[in-house]
Amino acid sequence: MAAARGGDVDLQKAVGSLIATEKAYAKLAAEKGFRAASISVFADDAVIFTPNPVNGKKFWREAKEDPVLTWRPVFASISRSGQLGYTTGPWEYKKSRDAEQPDGFGHFVTIWRKDANGVWQVALDVGIDHPLPSQAE
Repeated sequence: MAAARGGDVDLQKAVGSLIATEKAYAKLAAEKGFRAASISVFADDAVIFTPNPVNGKKFWREAKEDPVLTWRPVFASISRSGQLGYTTGPWEYKKSRDAEQPDGFGHFVTIWRKDANGVWQVALDVGIDHPLPSQAE
């Protein structure tokens, strides 16, 4: 089957690169900390909510805490131009790296856009928290 195309953009390849970027962000957060990982992938004008909208890169540069977050994308999509996309999936929060059980759960949506060099950067990162989903019986 031929790849879906938008103009001359191979959308399947582009969404694959977006998913790979999200996974690399999560891996970097596990290795270097969420704060450092976010600073490295956020666009200079990226927005997060704390709960009000703030500049995400500036927030993480000034943050004292470095939350232990793990996450994974379960769905991603991009625009036909291949310049804008989003990822979404579950996240878990732990108060410390040594904690056996997560202290919080939720889902995220991250809006990504390509910079002038074609590199995916976070434009908007939002999340909600909720109780741990129950296992299906």
